[in-house]
Amino acid sequence: MLRSTSHKAGSAAAVAGRDAAPASPGGTIAIGSAGAAALGAEASASAAAAAGAAAISASDDRDSAEALASFADGVDRVVEFLTWREYQDLQRRRRQRRLQDEDGAGDESAQCEPCVCDAQNTTDGSDGGSGGGTGGGRLRLRLLTTQRSFAQLQVMLEQIAEDYTRQLGPGRAPLITVVGVPSLAEMEREVKFDVRTRAGQFDGYIITPLWIGELADGLFELTDFIRDYGEVDPNYWTDILLFYREVISSYDGGLYLFPFDGDVISMFYRRDLLEKYEKDVPRTWDEYNELAKFFHGKVEPLYVTNSTHPEGVFVKNVTLSGSCIGRTPACGNPYWAQTVLATMTQVRGTYEGSLLDSADLSPLLGPAMEETLRLLGEQTLLGVPQEFEGCVGVHVDAMNAGECVLTYNWGNSFSDHVRPGSFVRGKLGVAPHPGSPLVLNRQTGELEECDPDRCPHSVLDERTGKYVNLAPYGAYGGFSGAVSRHVSPENRDAAAQFFAFATSSKKAIKYVIPDADNPDADSVPTGMDPYARSMLVVEEWTSRGFDRKGVEEYKYAVESQLGSENVVMDIRFPRAADFMAALDDVTTTYCNDTKWDQLGEDPAEVRREGARWIAERWREIEADFDGDEGRAPGALLEIYQRNRGVYVPADSSLGSQSDSDPNSLSTGAIVGI
Repeated sequence: MLRSTSHKAGSAAAVAGRDAAPASPGGTIAIGSAGAAALGAEASASAAAAAGAAAISASDDRDSAEALASFADGVDRVVEFLTWREYQDLQRRRRQRRLQDEDGAGDESAQCEPCVCDAQNTTDGSDGGSGGGTGGGRLRLRLLTTQRSFAQLQVMLEQIAEDYTRQLGPGRAPLITVVGVPSLAEMEREVKFDVRTRAGQFDGYIITPLWIGELADGLFELTDFIRDYGEVDPNYWTDILLFYREVISSYDGGLYLFPFDGDVISMFYRRDLLEKYEKDVPRTWDEYNELAKFFHGKVEPLYVTNSTHPEGVFVKNVTLSGSCIGRTPACGNPYWAQTVLATMTQVRGTYEGSLLDSADLSPLLGPAMEETLRLLGEQTLLGVPQEFEGCVGVHVDAMNAGECVLTYNWGNSFSDHVRPGSFVRGKLGVAPHPGSPLVLNRQTGELEECDPDRCPHSVLDERTGKYVNLAPYGAYGGFSGAVSRHVSPENRDAAAQFFAFATSSKKAIKYVIPDADNPDADSVPTGMDPYARSMLVVEEWTSRGFDRKGVEEYKYAVESQLGSENVVMDIRFPRAADFMAALDDVTTTYCNDTKWDQLGEDPAEVRREGARWIAERWREIEADFDGDEGRAPGALLEIYQRNRGVYVPADSSLGSQSDSDPNSLSTGAIVGI
């Protein structure tokens, strides 16, 4: 997962678009690669940025990107980056100039919303939208991303845009403006406004797939483009791993997204300690907790190995924590809960849902949620002292310090664990996250033992003789590129061409595999997870300083999980933030009360009450959404089903979905699954 600049990547607040990053008081303009600079940097860079700003301000009749290009050091520079404030100021100046040039300066167009005004008053010959067409003889693209919450997106887009213009050559590249919105929450608002109003202010967006349920109607459907693009790069789409190619990128049977990041939760462990004590890698959550309990509190010598001392040099003795998971509120807790819960609630495939039944939105909680709270509570007692003081940084920091034995996290932490100074470099094991031998019977509401018929995606644990249901969790779904439907055909195609170029493995792989010895080399941002097979070639990793054994295990964990037909997908519909907040509330409270022995005399009853409260809250949220703005009953269910490719209209000859056997949903599964 892309790392948040606030070190809370994957937080419930950020994922829901509720991060509270303050608006940027100013910003930087990065201009190209040769004359590029940020305000406040070195003198030459500062001068270049000032010249760029002056060029924009002084230009009355040229596009801002053309103004920037005009003073670049003899290079055909066609890429600019604008902060959201700078972009808004530029738009205001443009509108003022238009009004001054029009006889009817007082007409109603001056009173419309800023983004809509720009679309309505297009002057460059396009059919509305971003002002695309070929204004000034050259196509112009505007791409929206976030500037601060996940700053790597801004840097990555800027670098790739420059590479793209160089590859196309002088005079052929579009004018690319990358607009950075200060926070993820603000970007969500702007994208949804642009889509709902059909303003076409931007040609493309970098979004989280969690928003797809609200955006799909305003996005360009990519099936024909992907097919045709196969003539340019035959392996482009098939190289992408199954879950991202056919689930994350899709909505209601259509393709809408270009994956930039391949999230999946994996388990990380101290391979050296398991080998020392002849312990097996856990396959179930109970085994995970038992192994954590075995190691918790043990004092172990810590060694650091290097080329001079391959046998290791003693550093100090450390007291081990069995499991290290960050549990600060409004961060990862709902994701850790869903990681465990889904192994008991989703058995037949992505289409059936893990938190809510795709047949009728029934909450999938009850005994499964109670068992989830029990397991998470036990892990809390085996955790690091600072587990309630941080988010995913707790996982990484405690493991790298040699103080932790087990954790589960997003895949980019694999790179974090081998950074210079890490004590687990060369000692880290990776595996798919554990599964469950018990699964929820959706008819009886009880937990039952897994078997091949009940759990078609299970594996036999030969050590216990039990079948274990595996439901890998593609938590958050990474970030993706999307193209607006409300811009000219030329701009739609150009934006799609750019995103295909940007997400091709040969271009994006350097953002996935950092230099293990110098992770900040070339100023390449890190934090992206592999989403294509060619990003998991072992030699690509070992050539950049990663140990072969760890890479081979990482490759297996990612490929086996993202290649499964039972990968867990987030709910991806309006009000998802509220659903996750309810899950966060109960999970955080229960774990905190367990840690400080505040559960009372009947912890089992506390777990039952917690599961009931979440279910009631979810039903309230559903009813509130369906009853708002005159929506028909079942509106949220329809979006949920379309997300999973199983929607059947009520008046269809196939009958109502609610009247069908839930197991029959497999006939309408996600494209390709």
